[in-house]
Amino acid sequence: MSDTCIVVATDFSDQANDAISHAAVIAKARNVELVLVHALSMPDTGYNLPYSYRVPEAYLELANEIRQKSEAKLDKEKKRLEGLGLRVSIRCEAEMPDRSILDAAKACDAGLIVIGSHGRKGLARFLLGSVAEHVARHAPCDVLVARGPAPEDGYHKLLVPTDFSEVGELVVEQAIGLVDGKGEVDLLHCWELPGAPVNYWGATDYGLCESINKGAEEFGSKWVSRFGTDDVPVVFSAERGDPRRSIEDRTKEHSYDLVVMGSHHRKGMQRLLLGSVAETTLRHVKTSVYITKPVR
Repeated sequence: MSDTCIVVATDFSDQANDAISHAAVIAKARNVELVLVHALSMPDTGYNLPYSYRVPEAYLELANEIRQKSEAKLDKEKKRLEGLGLRVSIRCEAEMPDRSILDAAKACDAGLIVIGSHGRKGLARFLLGSVAEHVARHAPCDVLVARGPAPEDGYHKLLVPTDFSEVGELVVEQAIGLVDGKGEVDLLHCWELPGAPVNYWGATDYGLCESINKGAEEFGSKWVSRFGTDDVPVVFSAERGDPRRSIEDRTKEHSYDLVVMGSHHRKGMQRLLLGSVAETTLRHVKTSVYITKPVR
């Protein structure tokens, strides 16, 4: 992962300001440039038509006025962040938000995209989609979806769901690196028996579950010793159940600064059938979520 810069999207809303606060905390810790990106979402006037046409002068004037006002807001935010000791550049794009954010990340070889969430639900989500989810799915780098402002003193309590894979190892290392000074990383491993909802295993269910849970606890204790430090201890727990529901329940029970998880890059029919734990977590939890993508 590159640490050239951090791209943060802004539409000047409260949610965008929350995203900027998270981006500023991480940019300062990593000593990298912050790139503020605003998407104008202006309709494309470059139609490929076989006949001539003229764009009304009034539209061009309006578009120019909108750009100037947006650039003025970006410049004001840039100066504020520079006053905090950050290196900042700005980009005002005519494209739609998701395209603008992804293009900016590729252009500067970003190591992280930070974006706020407007929390659309139901029909609005179905019709409009979610820019945050689309960016998280297609980004070439890590993505942090901000839910509320960043803690003023940095991240200290993180939840890390894990499946003990190689990706999981990198996610734990990433989480520990995000902790500011002293803190704690809670590892959560969830498992289910195939066919368990219809009691497929019958009388063998109890013994098998005991064996799996014991194995998970033993494996988890190794990760606690391997990754934990005096400043950032690692705590492990294993639960039987759907990871999507378990993660959501855990964030309701505890006050986490951040949920840090990996993405396995499922695509096509596999994504349709299995879904994505990361995307479901983005959709339902009220805690900020950092999705790391170790394989670029």
